[in-house]
Amino acid sequence: MASLQEQIDFIQKEHDRCKLVYNFLLKEFGEKNTSLLDEEVSEKIHFTQEIIFSLKELQTFKMSAYGRAK
Repeated sequence: MASLQEQIDFIQKEHDRCKLVYNFLLKEFGEKNTSLLDEEVSEKIHFTQEIIFSLKELQTFKMSAYGRAK
């Protein structure tokens, strides 16, 4: 299983790719023509942000628990 930091890095890359694709589509086709994709891509971007936040919280919790165990 991947470490928490590896998971955070992977999800961060996914998040960055989603934003990049979304911005490209907006630039290339305009807001009006991408309305169908907007909801799906926006949802994916939001979802990856939430995963990153949760993984970072878990990482912080584990680090503080590890510090208390010493």
